[in-house]
Amino acid sequence: MPSGSHGRVSFTGVAADSRLQTGGTVAVIVLVDGVEKFRQSGIANNEQVIDLSLPPDARFLTLIMTNSDGSNTNDHGFFADPFVHLEPAA
Repeated sequence: MPSGSHGRVSFTGVAADSRLQTGGTVAVIVLVDGVEKFRQSGIANNEQVIDLSLPPDARFLTLIMTNSDGSNTNDHGFFADPFVHLEPAA
C-alpha cells in the first residue's frame, strides 16, 4: 500500500460469481496486514459489494477468492473494480 501521510484510506470493489451453469458457490476474504477484515461465503450467481475503511498505516491488502461449498464444480469468481482510495490529510 502507498506510504505517506493520508487522511481516510479505504478499499472498494465487487466480488462476484459469473458461472454459466448451475451449482457451485464462491467465498471472498479480504485481509489487511494478514488480518481478516471481510468474509462473505455462499456467493452464487450474484455479487457482493465490498467497502472497507483501512488503517492509514496498512501495508498489505490481500484479496482471496475461493469456493465455499466444498466443491470446485462451476466456481467462477472474480473481483471487479478494485480501488484503494487515498484522501489527502486535513
